[in-house]
Amino acid sequence: MKLKSHAPHLLAFAMALAAQAFGGPAEDALKSLHDGNARFVAGQSRHPNSGIERVTETGANGQKPQVTILGCSDSRVPPERVFDVGVGEVFVVRVAGNVADGDEIGSSEYGTHHLNKSVKKVC
Repeated sequence: MKLKSHAPHLLAFAMALAAQAFGGPAEDALKSLHDGNARFVAGQSRHPNSGIERVTETGANGQKPQVTILGCSDSRVPPERVFDVGVGEVFVVRVAGNVADGDEIGSSEYGTHHLNKSVKKVC
């Protein structure tokens, strides 16, 4: 099984739920995910913001994810690894089969509306 084959599915969900964060456009967030996935596929992941310092920082100051991702619960495809992002950079809702029911939709809304208060664009 190639992990690369799952990335387009995750990216599609990320694109569907992409929101503005940190004052930049949604396209910047999507480019960041695309670039991170390219590093992952090339075996050049950087694992940014993944240490205990980042966990402590986000615990004290809150999370500010760039996007909300609805992804599969499959343990072989962790979005944080596939997109080479760190703690607090993506809000991930994971469910078997990528099926969005009330709970998953509510969690996705929390990620986009509460954590990204200035949602400007949904792709």
